[in-house]
Amino acid sequence: MEATVAQVPKTTVEQWAILRAVVELGTYAQAAETLHRSQSSISYAITNLQHAAGVQLLQIEGRRAVLTEAGRALLAEVEPLIDDFLRIEQRASAVGHGERVVLRLLVDSVFPKPRLLAALRRLAEVHPHVDVRLREAVRLPMPEPTDRTYDIAIAQPVIGARYGKRVADVDLIAVAAKGHPLAHRTRPISRATLARHLRIEIRDLELSAPTKGQTGGKAWHMSTIDSALGVVREGLGYSWLPRHSIQGDLERGDLVELSLSEGGERRIPLDLCLADHESADGAVLFLGEALMMHAE
Repeated sequence: MEATVAQVPKTTVEQWAILRAVVELGTYAQAAETLHRSQSSISYAITNLQHAAGVQLLQIEGRRAVLTEAGRALLAEVEPLIDDFLRIEQRASAVGHGERVVLRLLVDSVFPKPRLLAALRRLAEVHPHVDVRLREAVRLPMPEPTDRTYDIAIAQPVIGARYGKRVADVDLIAVAAKGHPLAHRTRPISRATLARHLRIEIRDLELSAPTKGQTGGKAWHMSTIDSALGVVREGLGYSWLPRHSIQGDLERGDLVELSLSEGGERRIPLDLCLADHESADGAVLFLGEALMMHAE
């Protein structure tokens, strides 16, 4: 098999970036002023680029420099590379100033998703060089203060050992599909009646103990809220689900809130904790504050 000969590009990303600046700003003079270079260096870079590419990329129309048809096609291919290099340089600069490149986020899946996504969107805007490693789990107990596998955790506080800030209180309500037998009960439903129907429990079998005060009877265990909600929508059983996740189902009448003689609503407290508050950098502190917005 014939060996592949190594090749070095004849053009540079810098030359293509200068070409883009000339096109966006319209003239060599404007590009030179914006890039803090001499006009002769801008002209020299464009001349060398066109020579190396072997095709005319720019033409002058009136007082403006515009792309030729070939220039438009080629610059369109190169632009993602220019942007990638700029992002790499921004990230390198951030790392050089001691900022992190990876942020590990541990979140109980009952935490309202719109709040989580809004905070991550703000982080991406202000700290675009940071990669997020998000792990979600149900019925997540707060990790120990000595745990260094996360940077920010949103989890259920440990009784008697609270070391985080309250970020949300999530209400779980007992519901069933509108066609389920329990949905048609007019009297408060007793624990004995509940025990005759399939219960859909949401919990991570590896992390969580059974729900305190749960009723007897047959139970299916789901590791995600979406799976539990899907099973309940099918009319297979009843469950306690986060109110914010099923508000639309309740308003449409697809799900019915059950009237129980006791325990119809459960409240899940969630705290936010930084693994190491004293040494937390700007990205961690920023995301922590963004997640705390609208704390109940």
